[in-house]
Amino acid sequence: MAASQPGSATAGPIMLEALLQTLCQGVLFMQAVRYWDSRAEDTLRLKLYMGVLVILSMLQTTVEIYKAWFVAVLRQPWSASPLKWTDILLNGIIVFLCEMFLVRRCWLATNKTTWILIPLAALTLSIFIVCVILAVEVGTTAGNVIVEDPLRAQAGHLGSAEFTFSYWIFGSLVLDTVVTSILSVFLWRSKTGLNHLDTTLRHILTITWESAAVPFISELIAVCVYHAMPNANYQLVLLFVLSTGKFYTIGILRSLASRVELRTRLKSTDLGRTSLSGWNWDPERTAIDSLSITEVAPVEYPGFNHTSIASTTAGFSSDDTASDTMRAGEITQESHPADPPKPFLRRPTGLDTTEQDAS
Repeated sequence: MAASQPGSATAGPIMLEALLQTLCQGVLFMQAVRYWDSRAEDTLRLKLYMGVLVILSMLQTTVEIYKAWFVAVLRQPWSASPLKWTDILLNGIIVFLCEMFLVRRCWLATNKTTWILIPLAALTLSIFIVCVILAVEVGTTAGNVIVEDPLRAQAGHLGSAEFTFSYWIFGSLVLDTVVTSILSVFLWRSKTGLNHLDTTLRHILTITWESAAVPFISELIAVCVYHAMPNANYQLVLLFVLSTGKFYTIGILRSLASRVELRTRLKSTDLGRTSLSGWNWDPERTAIDSLSITEVAPVEYPGFNHTSIASTTAGFSSDDTASDTMRAGEITQESHPADPPKPFLRRPTGLDTTEQDAS
């Protein structure tokens, strides 16, 4: 049976998809170079993880370029290609790896709350399984039925392709909504009352929030298009769905590559009670090289929220269980038994002046 030429409803989204994937790949390469410059303290596990994401992203871009060539040059519908299942599967693998990374961040941000980890991990795994089922369903279209939309093919190997596709996009939207909400709440509750510290923490958390927020917006648009035009060609929906893998990878690379700038900020900032000049912003192990008590008098701010800085940074660590065993209150001091203890020098503060005036 001769294959019909693809219509504009299919060719247009596929061409835009290839263009968007190519542009995102360039941005991803830029972030990968930034990460390569700041990778020195990372463990081998994190380096391999990021390397796998970059390689999978390159394969996805290659598939999308071939997809555009197959439709625009060969004038064949994408459903006629033997590789019609690869774009869905590759994006599903990339999204699964990135979502597990963000789910762990949410788990750390909520002080390792089990009821947060288990549902999010189960939802992430179910979405990936459904994505694999959908890829198999699309790749094993029965007979010689060649249509522009594989979901409309008369295939019933593993159930309804429309159901799996609906669960895939709606489940991804729910997961992105939950992850974005948790990170947003954690961003709001991380305020300490110190402007210089709040600025740094907001910058850190905003980068992580963007890692989940941008894919969430893309999934939301895909769901709106799918719901508003249920009979439209699914390539228009895939234009937004298949972009989430790139958005996730770029966001994670950006958050890891920003550590050098954040480390410089902390080294040049006096945070009041404790100098964080020795703080090690390692995404694999959040540790403290050397914390020393300064001579600045402790000042209690009315709006100060004594949130552990280590628990805040734990939300941005990767996957080392030792990253959360250290807390900002663990202060390492070098003691010399032969030397007599020195008195703690307390500088006068504005609160002292207020108390003297009141007396």
